[in-house]
Amino acid sequence: MSTNVPISLSTARLLEYYVAGSRGDDGRLSHVRRFFCLFCLFDFLFTCLLWLICLVLANHTLIQVIEQQIRDYSIHSSIFDVVLLAASRFVSLLLFYGLIHMNHWWVVALTTTSSCAFLVAKVFFYSWETSQANDTFTVTLILSSFVLAWSELWLLDSRVIPRERQAAEIESRFFPHERTLLISRSNRSNEDGASSFYSPLPSPTGERSFGSCWERTQSKRLENRKTRNG
Repeated sequence: MSTNVPISLSTARLLEYYVAGSRGDDGRLSHVRRFFCLFCLFDFLFTCLLWLICLVLANHTLIQVIEQQIRDYSIHSSIFDVVLLAASRFVSLLLFYGLIHMNHWWVVALTTTSSCAFLVAKVFFYSWETSQANDTFTVTLILSSFVLAWSELWLLDSRVIPRERQAAEIESRFFPHERTLLISRSNRSNEDGASSFYSPLPSPTGERSFGSCWERTQSKRLENRKTRNG
């Protein structure tokens, strides 16, 4: 997928791309990457909820759940492995894309492939005839885990990585040196306690409107950083 940003895009669209793909005031996660991490958390919690519903409908007590689903685990009779599969996806994706801030798709491709392979095997090895859980919700649990795993792959490859690349391209094309100057200006202001603001260099005529929007955005971020360091 091409991430080139044409000059003919409107100012609002350029600003939307930049805000969505650029890192926030904390300097860690962009808006699209933060949404991806929240979606991974939703995947895990939704899977846990469906698993609990399956057990409640089967009239299982907490002790029976621990004994049959966890302690005496078997791929033929327990569906707790689907919950563990969702937990492993959540931990792996949050580690690589939330903490390490990786910009490649191979990790989510690996988690999606392994999840799909295990779920397909689960369908064949699970004892549907002797199952004590509700078959309808068991099927829903397996299908939802399959769909959510593929949704994570699609979201990262089609939204997170392209948006962040577009934001980096916009920043390098329109303001190649302003990020460095803004950070150094902010550090000097925090050291001497002076309330000064950096005035960006004048932009070309065709880019002034976007430059003014970007300047106001960066000024607000600088004010927020000063308030926190305050």
